[in-house]
Amino acid sequence: MDYVFIAAGAAGTVLQLVVIYLMTNKGFYRVYPAVFFYLLVLFLTSVSDAAAYLDVNAYDTWYASIYFVNNTLRHFSGFAAVMSLYLKVTAVDRGMQRMRLRVIVGAIGITAFILAGHLLAYEDIESYLSVVGRDMSFFTAILILMLWMTLIRYRTRDPFLFLISSGLGLNMTGEAISLSLYYLGAPYGIASGIGVISHILCLLIWIKALRQKDRINTEPSRLTSA
Repeated sequence: MDYVFIAAGAAGTVLQLVVIYLMTNKGFYRVYPAVFFYLLVLFLTSVSDAAAYLDVNAYDTWYASIYFVNNTLRHFSGFAAVMSLYLKVTAVDRGMQRMRLRVIVGAIGITAFILAGHLLAYEDIESYLSVVGRDMSFFTAILILMLWMTLIRYRTRDPFLFLISSGLGLNMTGEAISLSLYYLGAPYGIASGIGVISHILCLLIWIKALRQKDRINTEPSRLTSA
């Protein structure tokens, strides 16, 4: 089982580097900076996890809390990436300004509720961050559904946005399921395996999207309301 996780981790790191290369080579990091930032967080935290994995006692000593901090960074940077895509898609429609404001206020309110709601329920930081990460993953998946509905409403002909958001949705949903199973006491291999598989599938979808997309400029895509 250890060899399987090592191989999967190595494959994920390689795929992350491929996506980073494609995003920088085609200029996507300028157009989608939050998505690129999320990708960098994934890469750096994955390298950190891999380094600790090589230390037999790391997860029982110095890396126990750092792992959950890394996981929290991944969840919140993913949340920021999805929000940035939604705001980018709706930026061209002045009639959506009120809805945009409601979504922003609602997202901030729900995030604050998630952070505060579990604060007194857990004494140790590891359990607290684990539950917060699980809830943020589910919340982000809901935001992705909203993003898809918005893309359909504007009749977006660019499959790139659908593929990028689909990859994010798959990754976040897999992470949420993984954390939920871990929290419910499922075997670590099963819980982690779901998260790893969803992450690798997300990266493969992103690579497909980036390879099909030509270099783009910084102008927003022209969208039309249904």
